[in-house]
Amino acid sequence: MTNNKSFIENSWCNLKWSPWISFENLSKLIPAYSGFYKVKPINQDYLIYIGQTGNLKRRTTTLKRECYKEVMPFRDPHTGAPCLWAWKDAEGLQFECSVTLSEITEIERKVIEHYLFWQYRLEKGESPLCSFGRFHEDYKISSNSKKRIHGYHLEEGEKNPAGRNSQVPLFMKEYYQEKNWMGLKWTEPNLFNKQEVKCLNNQPAVYKIFTENELLYIGETKNVKKRFSDHIKKDWSFANVFFSISEQVFSIAPHQLKELENDLIAGYYEQTKKSPFFQFKNLKPTKLY
Repeated sequence: MTNNKSFIENSWCNLKWSPWISFENLSKLIPAYSGFYKVKPINQDYLIYIGQTGNLKRRTTTLKRECYKEVMPFRDPHTGAPCLWAWKDAEGLQFECSVTLSEITEIERKVIEHYLFWQYRLEKGESPLCSFGRFHEDYKISSNSKKRIHGYHLEEGEKNPAGRNSQVPLFMKEYYQEKNWMGLKWTEPNLFNKQEVKCLNNQPAVYKIFTENELLYIGETKNVKKRFSDHIKKDWSFANVFFSISEQVFSIAPHQLKELENDLIAGYYEQTKKSPFFQFKNLKPTKLY
């Protein structure tokens, strides 16, 4: 999937995108069909959200309904709604949406969604404002609907760390088994076992789990030793599983780690036209020794 067009165009990433549709007209013009959608403020040249869904009409109209409520909505039924609400409340933004229909599987949609994010990040140098947990710096996000705590505008002088800038996008470089894949510094491959995991630091990192011939998983974490202590309990279904990590600074924000993870998944997709083997699958809780 080669991208030689801007996100604003109807052939972005060689997909057939609809014209931009105002939120007021979503239910009339968007079909109940699977695909992808991108959202931007009207009269602006940046995206605020990218998503994939099995039902474009239901998903986009849910987003519209939630983000136009009087108080900040909960994080469900649409995770992007509280953030759109905050930007609307702060800046008076109105939104429009463009969609592209797709008959591919959900797993294929998920990996292409990562690719769309990556291509946008390469073009604009940042992520959409309401993706990866990014949030308006002057607002506190709502809880889920079970806890029923609405978000709100912060007091003067308070800032939400999720409002920090995006991580610089990664560029294609080398292959996933190489030490400088995607421009990051990776450790030498180690066998994925309890002994090696015990030697890890409590460091923020992105990581890859793989065999000699197959990339199994790409992840991110604020504590790589703790995360791997959980991963080691899963059944990876292959002999001779290896891991390699790229340590990050302790001050890195959660959304910045997720952005790095996204770019790695998308870069692997560009190289192989597939997702890592276990990226979007649930692993069985069987110990690996």
